[in-house]
Amino acid sequence: MGQSRGARRLRLVGTAALVVVALVACGRAGSDGGTTSAPSSPGRLVAAVSYGPDPLQSLDLYLPVGDGPFPVVLYLHSGGWVAGSHQYIPDFLVEQVSRGIAVVSADYRLASRNADGTPVDTFPSSDQDVDRAIRFVRANAARWALDPDRIVVAGASAGGHLALLAAAAPGRYAAPDLPAALAEVSPRVQGVMAFVAPSDLVAFAQEDNELAESSLAIFLACPTGDAKSCNVGLAREASPATHLDAAAPPAYFAYGSTDAIAPPITQGLPIALQWAAARNEALSTVPNALVQFHVIAAGHNLELLGADYSTMEGWLDAVLG
Repeated sequence: MGQSRGARRLRLVGTAALVVVALVACGRAGSDGGTTSAPSSPGRLVAAVSYGPDPLQSLDLYLPVGDGPFPVVLYLHSGGWVAGSHQYIPDFLVEQVSRGIAVVSADYRLASRNADGTPVDTFPSSDQDVDRAIRFVRANAARWALDPDRIVVAGASAGGHLALLAAAAPGRYAAPDLPAALAEVSPRVQGVMAFVAPSDLVAFAQEDNELAESSLAIFLACPTGDAKSCNVGLAREASPATHLDAAAPPAYFAYGSTDAIAPPITQGLPIALQWAAARNEALSTVPNALVQFHVIAAGHNLELLGADYSTMEGWLDAVLG
């Protein structure tokens, strides 16, 4: 992946002005330490494909050179469920295109409130969009020479949470307006990758983190605008572990040990252990293991250094073939 590979970052930035965990970058590291929104691809870009009627139901495809059929990584951006864009996608994922893996980056509806406080597009709206996007990519696989039987869903931060929920509960959040043709298509994925992703929303709601609490309160439409007032049953329903069973697909987890936005109790090792147990497997850091967990000394700005890139790629190879 080149000499600068170790310096590239999955950069997630809090946006205090929105009083949310914005976490919107996840893009290509620039010389000023910032990001740009349109990473270069070693293949072909098909941009702004609509997978549903809402303007935010849109995706970009980064396609390898060749005839295919190509395995797929479907990526969900960060942004605390309330911000972000599919244009922000990590270099280390886009570069998988050079290894013959198609990368699809999807937008989804963002939770918000009207001026009068009425909740808009809260849980499970974004989950319905992820379900629809998976079905859409599979249904249209032949159009872009994709392999409908080799799809991994991935995400960072809030996007990672959505990815985990889609993998743990396929079909549970199918949209009421899902077209009949898509309703017949399987939403199951062959694997999931979660980077710095909160997974236990019950615990997450109790953390003393103003930005995280506020974004979660919007996502779950908590009555007082404070995550601690969230309905516990709803927070549990939105937590991936609630839905785990033996059919859970292979999973890759990567987290920072000093993450103050999504503390360890809300992510990382707990969900990784539960995931492995559901599959009756041991949790591992071996490259070809099907359930892997990696943690480094970093915060919510997770840097995947050389060894972790190799481990992630080893996991992809084991899952996608």
